[in-house]
Amino acid sequence: VPFAAHGYCAYFVYSVMDREYNEDITLEQGFDIVRKCLAALKVRFIVDFPNFSIKVISASGTREYDMAEI
Repeated sequence: VPFAAHGYCAYFVYSVMDREYNEDITLEQGFDIVRKCLAALKVRFIVDFPNFSIKVISASGTREYDMAEI
């Protein structure tokens, strides 16, 4: 699986990730997809969460990003 979302919000963001993702994206393009997912949640999800946990997994390990970093 090339991308993942967890919890109830996943029902709203998988369509965005499925449409936008391709195997050759850069990290910045991945962050752009995350921003689009968050925009979709602001429109479609009833609860407004102030923060999300964003983790990037690569061959060199994992890294967690703060919302301000993306």
